[in-house]
Amino acid sequence: MQDYVSVVRRRLWLLLCPLVALAAVVYLTVNKPPSFTSTATVSALAVSGGPTGQYSGTSGAKTFVANFQAALRSPAVIAQVVLNTGVTTANARNGLSSAPVGESTIIEVTYRTPVRALAEPVATEAAKRTMAFLFASQVTLASEPLATAEAALAAADQELAAFTATASTPVPDRDYEILADQISSLQTLQAEAAARQELTIAARYGGEIAAKQGQLTKLATTLTRYNELTANRSLAADNLTASRQNLDQARAQFAAGDPDRIVTPGEPVKVSPLGPAAKGGVTAFVSGLFFAGGIALLLELRRSQRLAAAADAREDVIDPPRADLPPTAPSAAEPAPITPSVTGPAPTAPEPTEPTATEPPPAIEPPPFPLPDPRSVAESPEPTEPTATEPALAEASGPKAVNPGPAQPVRGDCLPQDA
Repeated sequence: MQDYVSVVRRRLWLLLCPLVALAAVVYLTVNKPPSFTSTATVSALAVSGGPTGQYSGTSGAKTFVANFQAALRSPAVIAQVVLNTGVTTANARNGLSSAPVGESTIIEVTYRTPVRALAEPVATEAAKRTMAFLFASQVTLASEPLATAEAALAAADQELAAFTATASTPVPDRDYEILADQISSLQTLQAEAAARQELTIAARYGGEIAAKQGQLTKLATTLTRYNELTANRSLAADNLTASRQNLDQARAQFAAGDPDRIVTPGEPVKVSPLGPAAKGGVTAFVSGLFFAGGIALLLELRRSQRLAAAADAREDVIDPPRADLPPTAPSAAEPAPITPSVTGPAPTAPEPTEPTATEPPPAIEPPPFPLPDPRSVAESPEPTEPTATEPALAEASGPKAVNPGPAQPVRGDCLPQDA
């Protein structure tokens, strides 16, 4: 938290981002042109919940509300609203909205527009056209099967009438039953005559039975066709009855959802800008906070990079790399000899010259003063004060060119090791 507070203290100007965003959104919302809303209430309480119907059952209310909200923004309803009110398609689609009242089938249709005179007509027209779209279409759909069933029944009646006109009997089923009963009676009489040993009477009954059985056989073919035509007519009549019931049910639902009776228009009301301004202002303030946080993060990253670069630069200045150190340090077994420092100017070695053929090579002169023992120097690494004889010895070493300069310590590794 201390780090966050320090960041905010260093960059107080970042707090202006959410404040400016909040002020801009509130200003723009408050200064927008005024808008008006009108709410039309649809009280369709009798269209659902019954034992039969399109919206029957326990979920009928939810299904009706879902269908109404979907149909309100359908192209067919929007086209009717545009045609009857004169608004544009975009305004009608964007300005219309609907919401149920609790869990009931009462729905409120709201239209928002900057034109006060259009608020109430558009909301009312949209509610009416939606109800008509839901239930008038059901009446239309139920009317088509009814017309088909009526045509099928008329065709069956016509075919049955044509068959009975050409048949030997208009009611072959009844004639067949009568003929079958007669044959059964004759068979009973024949059996009684045979039991009484009246063979002549029994034979006469047999001839009548044979004649009637021939008639019954011919009538059976007619009866089969007649039964087919009768069955077709019965099926067409049943379909017609079902279609009429569906149509009556659709008409009953349409009457229950009659737009002129269940839609109640509402007066246009001016929309207060405080609610939208508060909602938009909160959103803009939160967005501004995130924006300011992103800027602060970027600035802190750049600041940390600059601080790291400055720290590296200070380390290079305080502890620069030493170029005069030898590449390798002497080992512990062979300590490097150390010679005492000389306060006077250091002697410089003469530049070597190539010996000529006539000149003998120069002889190596012994050092003018004895060199210190490396072991004693290793035991006492501290430099000793130069004695009074050391300058004289340096002067007696011969004519050598000496460059005047500041006194510098003479390293032991510059002396010949085998002297």
